[in-house]
Amino acid sequence: MPGLSEAWIEEGRASLLPITMTAEFEGELLSMPWVVSTLDWARLKPTAPLNRARATGEQVLQWAKRTAIGACTHMALRFNAKKPCLLVSVEDGLRYLDELFEESPGVRFCFGVDVADGKVRPHYDAVLQYGTGHLLVASALPA
Repeated sequence: MPGLSEAWIEEGRASLLPITMTAEFEGELLSMPWVVSTLDWARLKPTAPLNRARATGEQVLQWAKRTAIGACTHMALRFNAKKPCLLVSVEDGLRYLDELFEESPGVRFCFGVDVADGKVRPHYDAVLQYGTGHLLVASALPA
């Protein structure tokens, strides 16, 4: 996680979550249906995928408000199963996904987190998939 992630941690704009949360999210991901290296969104309840190549930053944020992760205050970026997730605000995470994941190419996943009164509450079912071209796919808001 070199580069922007490290700078943000030093500035207090981001932090690393306990590795136990990475392991818990990994378990949640592995329990979901898969097709090759991506989640099988046809068997989940996704929102419509968003093509970021045709969207402004503001349009990405508006799209996210209709997703489970967008309903959270923060998001955790998962780099791999052995590294702690990076905690950032949803707005920062969505605006800077490319830069935050630039050292970790391929399909990546994030989950929603609410932070209040110093307590971190993960929402492992609020999933966002990144890294399949310009597409973002995320869990729908609960009904």
